[in-house]
Amino acid sequence: IHCEEHGQIKVKGIAYPVATYVAVDSHDNLDRERQLIREDHPNLKLNLDLDAMSLDERSQAAAVLRRALDRLSAEDRDGKSGRVAKQTSARAKATPSKTA
Repeated sequence: IHCEEHGQIKVKGIAYPVATYVAVDSHDNLDRERQLIREDHPNLKLNLDLDAMSLDERSQAAAVLRRALDRLSAEDRDGKSGRVAKQTSARAKATPSKTA
């Protein structure tokens, strides 16, 4: 659900003003009307509102996404498990074994 701030109110027992929100619509409906890109996966969160972004912000977002794609592609080429194995091997060499 997409909400927008509606103002602040005083609440008895709370020393500071409390923000209130109004529900605008569901993201599914808004995605059809606006240029929104939303992805929500366990290890990936992406939320782009292209209509709200300036050209400079779009360029910055594109640069961030390119860097992320480069890193993902490098992991695919090098193999993450290979890197983990190398780190484990390096730790094993650095830690002397204890013998009785």
